[in-house]
This record gives sequence, structure tokens and C-alpha cells, in this order.
Amino acid sequence: MPTTLIDGATIHYEEIGSGVPVILTPGGRQPGNSLLALATDLSQDYRVILWDRRNCGASDVVISGDRMEHQIWADDLVQLLHAIDAFPAYVGGTSAGARAALLVALRHPDAVKGLLLYSVSGGEYAAQNLGDSYYDEFVRVAEKDGMAGVVESEFWSERIAENPSNKQRLLNMAVDDFIAVMRYWRSDFTAEQSVIGISESELRTISAPTSLIYVDDLTHTGTANNSVARNLPDCEQHPALWTREDTDSWGADAPELSREKQAALVAPVFRDFLAQVESRE
Repeated sequence: MPTTLIDGATIHYEEIGSGVPVILTPGGRQPGNSLLALATDLSQDYRVILWDRRNCGASDVVISGDRMEHQIWADDLVQLLHAIDAFPAYVGGTSAGARAALLVALRHPDAVKGLLLYSVSGGEYAAQNLGDSYYDEFVRVAEKDGMAGVVESEFWSERIAENPSNKQRLLNMAVDDFIAVMRYWRSDFTAEQSVIGISESELRTISAPTSLIYVDDLTHTGTANNSVARNLPDCEQHPALWTREDTDSWGADAPELSREKQAALVAPVFRDFLAQVESRE
């Protein structure tokens, strides 16, 4: 897997296919290859880029900065596009990846040929649950057991297994600094905005053509998805492609099956959108 250095972090990425670039960011803190099924489908006609964000997958752990973590991801994405000569690109993602894509369009509009989005996260449950699992959980560990406890926790020990240099970076941090950054990043996860991390007034400034697939569940609410569709000036929203019953039947303990099922439904929608936008140009 190739790497590039971005603002002090070694970022892992991979490319599939050739042609107009499309970069995809997964949800949660999943590695880039969790969207491999979707990328493989789109790569029949496009150059698709998958990447591990900092603090995710095999990329470097860097717990610092005066920006929110998802803002850092958005800025890193743009630098990655420049580094691999893929600027501008279609920028897509699901859940946290959709949030990062929207922030790319907000912060770096010239980087975005179009947006490919599904499972936009927002609402009280998402703000509380995601804020806790991304940040509060590790604040509690650090307060109790220091950085030695952090490196032994499940998520960070996985980052160390994939990239052993992450262990010393974490252990070198003062525990108070780690906690301060975690709490700062956590502060953007509130239910005050229908979409986590971005206001409706900010959404209205995004001019990129957008394809949005409606999803309505506890974390990715209909309210959040409708807010994006209503406020983006050039957004086509597609009806839900699966139900909560579908995802239950795919099985929470079989994430790869769920990703493959979703990819088979999502890819044709995005493929049609990409062809339409490219034909305009």
C-alpha cells in the first residue's frame, strides 16, 4: 500500500482503475478498504482512491491540531489529491466519510467535481453515541490508566498492530494533552445541528453537484439526510435503497456482507450520476 506524508502524518492509500479520479472515505474509523466493494465497481470506469485517514487503519496516529478531527481529515484529503495528481476529484463517502466529503466541499470547493454521499449522520443519538465511542471512551481510559492504558485499549492497540510506530507516538504524549485534544474534538458532536459538524447555512454555500442516497436509522437520520438535500443548491436525493430490516437481516456480525450488499445498491446510482456530470463537462 503506497504512502505519502501529509502535515507530519504518513497516510496510506491505494488506487484502483484509471480515468477521472474518485476518492472515497468510509464511515466511523474504518480503514479505506472497507469500501473496496464499491470502489471495485466504480473502478471499471474511474480512477478510485481509497485511503486510511490519520488515526485510522494503518496511517499514523497524530493526536494534535487546532481543528476538529473531521476538518483535519478533509484538509488531508485535499493534500492527498495534490500529492498523487488527482486534483480535482469526485469526493464521496458514508457516515463520517460523508461528513468529511461535505467539509472538503465547504473548505476546498475547487477540489470537488461532485459529491457522492450516503448515510449522513446527525441527531441526538448520533452525537452522543459517536462522541462517546470516538472520544469520551478514551478520555475515561486516559484518566484512569494514563497513556499506558490508551495503547492497551482495543482501538488504539489495533492501530499499533497495523503500524507499530504508533505506539511510541502515543506513549510520548502527555496524558493531559491527549485528554484536551479528545475533549476538543468531542465538542463538535452535538445535536444542535441536524448534520454533525456542519451548519445548514454552511451547507447552502456548497455548490458542487451532489448525489445523496437517503438513509434513515438511529445514527444516520432522515432529518440529517433531508437537511443536506434541502440546503445544497445542486443536490439530487435518491430514495432509500435498503431498510432497517434489511441491515438486520445482513447481520451486525457480518460487516463485510453488509458492505457488499450496500455497494451493489449504491454503485449504479453513483455511476449514473458520474456519467451525467461528466457529460455536462
